[in-house]
Amino acid sequence: MAATDTLQRTMPYVERLVDNGYLQENVREGVANLRAAYGRARGRKAAKAAQDRKIHRRIQHGVSALAEAAVALKTGREKPRRRGRAVLMLVLAGGGVALAASAERRERVLSAISGSSDGAGSAAAS
Repeated sequence: MAATDTLQRTMPYVERLVDNGYLQENVREGVANLRAAYGRARGRKAAKAAQDRKIHRRIQHGVSALAEAAVALKTGREKPRRRGRAVLMLVLAGGGVALAASAERRERVLSAISGSSDGAGSAAAS
């Protein structure tokens, strides 16, 4: 009876561990950083290893990644989505539509690109 209760309680965590790529990535990164810190510290005396900034940084990054993995395991958090590229593309597309729709804007941009300072660069030449 106790074994099935334990299995039922741990099953959601096991499923998250298997399905959540963000969680796996954080565990992998944390272990890699801690392993690298251990490898660097192993070749030094304790006093030198305690003052080595690279070891400190590796340990800090490793612990931080494992802490994030623990939060992801507990809450089911997924990798945060990056929306910056989509917003940039939307702004660029909007700018392109604005240039295509307005001859005045198009002339202003073309004159700025060509280096003409009079504002009517290609209109006067035509």
